[in-house]
Amino acid sequence: MITMLSNEVIDMPKGGKREGAGRPSRWGTGKIKTIRVPEAIADQVMELAIALNEGKKVHIVTSTSKLPSYEKIIESKVLDLSRVPLSQVSGEIAVKLTDLVRSGYEIRPKKVSDLVKARLGRLF
Repeated sequence: MITMLSNEVIDMPKGGKREGAGRPSRWGTGKIKTIRVPEAIADQVMELAIALNEGKKVHIVTSTSKLPSYEKIIESKVLDLSRVPLSQVSGEIAVKLTDLVRSGYEIRPKKVSDLVKARLGRLF
């Protein structure tokens, strides 16, 4: 690009790599790389990449079928007990499963979850 300023011709640089140019990366783990993935799993791959970038631990659920059944693949290992009442049993800190369910936590396996929900039904 050539710009005219008071009869002077100034050659302006264009394109190329410039310090501070462009948007800052949201990926804090270093350089990025473009990859190609099937559209059918693109959202799950992005969800996994974001979790890893945020330093979360992940648990990958695999399937024996050729077409994977995608459950939620990201599992947080942080248990926020700030809204759950704590008890003391035999000198140890304890949390009731019923209190966890009341606070919105999901209990697994289903068999235990069903027992807790049945217990909650009897309490009300």
